[in-house]
Amino acid sequence: MKPAGIAVTLALFCTVIAGKAAEPSPSITLEGILVIGEFYGPPNYGENPHGDRIEHSLFLQLPATPATQLSDSQALAPLDQDARSTYFVQVVIHDSQRSAAESAIGHRVQVIGVPVVPLTGHHRTPLLIDVSSLKPINAWRW
Repeated sequence: MKPAGIAVTLALFCTVIAGKAAEPSPSITLEGILVIGEFYGPPNYGENPHGDRIEHSLFLQLPATPATQLSDSQALAPLDQDARSTYFVQVVIHDSQRSAAESAIGHRVQVIGVPVVPLTGHHRTPLLIDVSSLKPINAWRW
């Protein structure tokens, strides 16, 4: 194959791969109790408790795993077994949702958002959810 042919083939391959990576993940709906977790943060994440900063994160404590709550959903299919079977999901709240989230701490909530895999040391669970909607509920609906 000529270099131009290789370049075109490579460009098409990269476009297909980039297109797959850019596809948005489908939203999921999970229900649980909104709680706050406290963890050691930078610089040493607990190796030097006297010098490490304390971080607070919001979590959804689930009454049933995501796989159970979403038994008919394909949204969790690309995620690993730990993400599908966890009982704690870290929630990513945006500034516009902060007030509603703070008033819902300790209560049952329904969260709709995009599932995210952990990428940094600040991500404490095998599954995170980038929240688009958070509302209090009285009973589990799944």
